[in-house]
Amino acid sequence: MSDFFVDGLSLSRRQFVVATCLLLAGIVPERRAHGAPEDAARFLEQMTGTKTWRAERMRIILPPITDQWRFVPITVEVDGPWDEMHMVRSIHLVAERNPTPHVVSFHLSPECWPPRISTRLRLVRTQVVVAAAILCDGSVLVGKEICKVVVPGKGCG
Repeated sequence: MSDFFVDGLSLSRRQFVVATCLLLAGIVPERRAHGAPEDAARFLEQMTGTKTWRAERMRIILPPITDQWRFVPITVEVDGPWDEMHMVRSIHLVAERNPTPHVVSFHLSPECWPPRISTRLRLVRTQVVVAAAILCDGSVLVGKEICKVVVPGKGCG
């Protein structure tokens, strides 16, 4: 009962399970464990609709080194001047080396003043976190910060 017959070949149950697993492992496509900065740039380009970003007036508060990689606190602030054309419409957070670079998007109303968001990220490894703010006039402000992730017992990220 424990033997399988395949084309006149006798296999034990263990050999059959191992052969089936190896066959399935070759069929299933391999998924990347980490994203690439190019994926993050492509996502930002898709979300903002432009390739030109200004690196000004953005402030990202992120710990430079952390061992709490499952919940890394982050705050994003956009500095003024504020008039109707320069109000922040949305803020997008991207982690360049995560399997899925897009972390979260915040859509702000004009009543959100000053534009400031706070949340927690899950960072897989040491990487650059990018925040992009889209203004009402269509211009995009971008800020970047690096966070070094130290996993206890495994060394630096």
